[in-house]
Amino acid sequence: MCIESLPRRPHVVTFDNALLALKLAPGARGKGAVLDGWTDPIGAHDQKVIEVEQAMLQEKELVSAIKYCTRVEKNWMVAMGLLNEQPHKLEEYVALKFEMKTFEKRFARASVLTEKLELQSQWEKYCAMEPMYEKILAAKEQYDLVKVDREQAQADVLAHGRTMAKLKREEVEAAEKITDDHVHACDRGKSLGDIFPSIRVGFIITRLFGIVNLNLEDVPFEEVLLELKAAPRPHTLEFLRYDMNFNRLTLKWETLEEVRQQGKYVRDAREERLYFVKACAEGDIDRLQIRLDRGEDVESTDLQGNTGMHVAAANSGIDVMKFLLENRADQEARNRNMETPLMVAAKRGSTVSVRWLLQRDAKIDVLDRARRTPLMHAILSKSEVMAALFMDYSVALQATDVQWGWTALHCAAHVGMVKVVENLLGKRASPYAESKIGQTPLDVASRARQIKTTALLEAFLRAEPAHEVIAEAGANIWQGSHAAAHPVWASDQGFECILSIVDPRFPDKKLGWLEDDGDVRHLRVEAEVDDEDTSPRAWNNIAQHTRVIISFLYTAVRRRKKILVHCRNGRSTSVAMLTAYRLLKHGVGVRNTLSTIARARGESMDLSPAMAAGLQQLQEDFAKEKEKRLVERARTAPILSLGF
Repeated sequence: MCIESLPRRPHVVTFDNALLALKLAPGARGKGAVLDGWTDPIGAHDQKVIEVEQAMLQEKELVSAIKYCTRVEKNWMVAMGLLNEQPHKLEEYVALKFEMKTFEKRFARASVLTEKLELQSQWEKYCAMEPMYEKILAAKEQYDLVKVDREQAQADVLAHGRTMAKLKREEVEAAEKITDDHVHACDRGKSLGDIFPSIRVGFIITRLFGIVNLNLEDVPFEEVLLELKAAPRPHTLEFLRYDMNFNRLTLKWETLEEVRQQGKYVRDAREERLYFVKACAEGDIDRLQIRLDRGEDVESTDLQGNTGMHVAAANSGIDVMKFLLENRADQEARNRNMETPLMVAAKRGSTVSVRWLLQRDAKIDVLDRARRTPLMHAILSKSEVMAALFMDYSVALQATDVQWGWTALHCAAHVGMVKVVENLLGKRASPYAESKIGQTPLDVASRARQIKTTALLEAFLRAEPAHEVIAEAGANIWQGSHAAAHPVWASDQGFECILSIVDPRFPDKKLGWLEDDGDVRHLRVEAEVDDEDTSPRAWNNIAQHTRVIISFLYTAVRRRKKILVHCRNGRSTSVAMLTAYRLLKHGVGVRNTLSTIARARGESMDLSPAMAAGLQQLQEDFAKEKEKRLVERARTAPILSLGF
C-alpha cells in the first residue's frame, strides 16, 4: 500500500509566531506553504553573542596594543631627545653623510691643494660625528617604525569599532527572532521539532484558524505569508501530509509515484540526513556522492547538529572533508554546542584534522557554548602537539570559559602540560588571571597536585619584576623593580597608579612613557640612594619625600586602584617607602609589613642597612609621637584629666 492512498490526518498546532518558528517553502506550482525545517534563532543569537564577546576580546587586545605602541613611542621620543640635544647638528650630519658617498671621486678629481684640505676636513668631521649620530639615526628609524605601528593600531581600533557596532545590531536583530516556543524548547534541551512531534518536515499548511473557509494549500505561497503576517498571534495552524517530493537536482516537485518510478525509496527526509552524516563518519565517499546526486543536502546534520564536516574532522577524515568542501560545505558550521569542526577535532584529539583545517585558515579564535576556544580543547585533550599548532597562530590567550572562568593557562596547569605552560607564558599569557573562585593557574596546578607545573609557575613568578604584596580596601599594591614599569609588562598588568623612585644617576629610558600617559596616574620621585651605603645619607635622601609618597599611595588606595611601587632593583628603597606608608598611615609595625612583603617577594627583597636603620628610627619616633598624643588626650579628657 502506498502512503498517498491513506487518508491525510490533520494536525493542529499553536505557535507563538509561526513565521519566526518555521522555515517555509512554496509547494508544487508555487502554491501552499510546505514545512522545510525549523528555525534556530537561539543558536544564531548565541553565535552572535559569541562573536560580540570575541570582538570585545579583540577590542581589548587592540586597545592594549595602542597603549603599548604609544608608550614605546614616547620612550623612543625621550631617548632621541636625550641623544639629540642639537637637532641642527643632526641635519648637518645627514647632509655630510650624503656628500661622503662621493668623497673618493671628488677627492680624486680635486687638483687644488686647498680643495683637498677642505675635503679632508669634511672627512675628519664626518668620522668624528659618525658614532654619535648613527645612534641617533637608528633611534629615529626605530621611532618612525613604532609611530607607524601606533597609527596602524589606531586605525585598527576605529575599524573594529565599526565592526563591533554592526555585530551588536545583528545580535539585537537575532534576539528579536526568538519566540516563546524557542525558549521553551531550549529550557527542555530540545529542538522545535522535538516539542512539536506531530508535524514533520514536508507537511503543508492547510488552515490558519481565524480565517473562515480558506484552504491555504491552494493559495499562492506569497499570499500565505501575507495571511500569517496579518493574523494575530499566537498562530494556530492545521497541517496535512504533503504527498509530493522536491527534487533538489531538478528543483522541481514530483509525486511520490514519480519518485518510485525513478527507483528511489520514499522515506523520512530526516533518516536520509542521518545516513549522510553516518557515511561521512565512515569515510564512504562513493556513497556520499550517490546521496548528493540524489539531492541530499551537504549540510545535513545528526541529532546533535553535527554536520558531515564535524564527524569527518573528529575521525581524521581528510579526504571526506576535501570532498565536502568541494561540494560547498561550511567549514565553520556549528553544532548544538556551538562547536566548529576544528573544535570537535581538537576535543577528539585529531591532530591530523586540526593541522589540515588550520592550513585551510579555519577560524581559531572561536568560542563554543561553554566559551571555550579550540586551544582550550586541545589542552584538555592533553595533546602537546596540537596545542603547539594553535600557538603558532595569534590566539586569544585571555579568553575565559563559562563553567570555571579558566583561561588556557589554567587548563594547561590543571592537566600538567609543562611544555604548553612554558609556551603560554612565553606568549604573555597571564599567570595572574583569576578563575570564578579566585584561583590563579598556580593555585589550579597545586590543587591538581601537578608538581612539575607548580614548580615551573612558582619559578616564573619568582623571576617576575614585581609582585602583589598588599591588598587593602579593594586596592592592590605591587612592589618591584624598574622593569615592572616598562611598557609591555606594565600594560599587561594594567597598573592604574605608578610610584617611581628613580636615582638620577641611573636613568631608565624605558620609563619615559609614564610622563604623559592619560591612563596611568604617575608620581616620579628622584633621590640618590645607594643600597651599599651604610650611612644615614641614603635614608635621608628618600625620607624627605615621605609626605608626598604617602599622600599619593593613600589617595590611590582610597580610589581602589591597582598600584605599582618600584625602584631601580626593587629590593630595598621601594620596600622601605611602602613600609613607611603602612606605619604612618595605618600604624602597622615595620616587622609586620616587611614579613608580608617578604612572603610575596622572597629573595627579591633585601633591605639595605641604611633603610633598615631609617625605618627603625621612624618607628621609634612614631611610637613616641603616638604616646605623646595619648597623654595629651588624657589630659584634656573631662574625667581622666583629674589624675594629672
